[in-house]
Amino acid sequence: MSAVIQTFLSLNDALTRPSGYSREEFVKLSNWDLTPKEYQAEEEKALARLRTNGKYGPFEKEYIRKNGSRYPVRLQGMLSQDPDGRWVIWSLIEDITERRRLDKMKNQFIATVSHELRTPLTSINGSLGLLAGGAVGELPAPVTALLDTAQRNAQRLALLINDLLDMEKLVAGKMPMNPVEQALTPLVNEAIESLAGYGEQHKVAIHTSGHWPKVQVKVDGPRLIQALTNLMSNAIKFTPQGDAVDVSVTFNSDKATIIVRDHGPGVDPAFKSQLFQRFSQADSSDTRKLPGTGLGLAITREITHQLGGEVRYRDATGGGSEFYIELPGREA
Repeated sequence: MSAVIQTFLSLNDALTRPSGYSREEFVKLSNWDLTPKEYQAEEEKALARLRTNGKYGPFEKEYIRKNGSRYPVRLQGMLSQDPDGRWVIWSLIEDITERRRLDKMKNQFIATVSHELRTPLTSINGSLGLLAGGAVGELPAPVTALLDTAQRNAQRLALLINDLLDMEKLVAGKMPMNPVEQALTPLVNEAIESLAGYGEQHKVAIHTSGHWPKVQVKVDGPRLIQALTNLMSNAIKFTPQGDAVDVSVTFNSDKATIIVRDHGPGVDPAFKSQLFQRFSQADSSDTRKLPGTGLGLAITREITHQLGGEVRYRDATGGGSEFYIELPGREA
């Protein structure tokens, strides 16, 4: 495919099959014949990356079939030269129709199950709370112990359901975001304060640096706090008792960065690529003993992306982990 006019020079049957075109018809088309106009901006970005880096993607868009219908594709490629010295783009174009269908089924299933579970679970939690609170009188110690166990597990199940619903809304674009320009520091402080009890429970303090830059960011405050509490609660969970989680804010080149550093075992290199995937949890015996849904980091990533930022991970100097959120910002 030429880097200038973007016509197809050579292709295989896997590319033509979902399109409805014959091989002879397909090679007469250009990339622009197959691509809906609303993807032009994304295409131009891919071409710019190609000229700068010699490769593009992966990214997803749609192709137009011969009958006018559309199907989703995933593209990535690199710039190369053929034996005649001509510049060409080698592209891998994957029909992801089946993957999209399965994702939709999975999301619908999760949403349906979550909604159906939430109402009876609320009733169960309320009943357990009444019993534990002495609504039927003082209970024997063994019964009280069983009630405590039941309450803890019911609360964990409620947390999982809430996380599932949040994830479904974020992926579907149904979670409202109301970005407002505001100071960043109060939002970070509110997230820290909301975890005071959780930190005491785990005997882990949250330390902050003496001075934070005064930065304005345009965000949905409650959603950013949700993303931050996910990172901070994870850090508390993995930090040994008696130690502390460090939270700091920096600002550089129109970018505000909130850093959450724990003093735990760090992340296994083999697991780093899965960190922000849904339901991902490390398989080591130490981390599997710690309760969690495997959705917190995935939710943080979705929220951060919808706020125009990024969430990343790096190994902390001296051991432990650093998760950090980068957001567009300006000095106050």
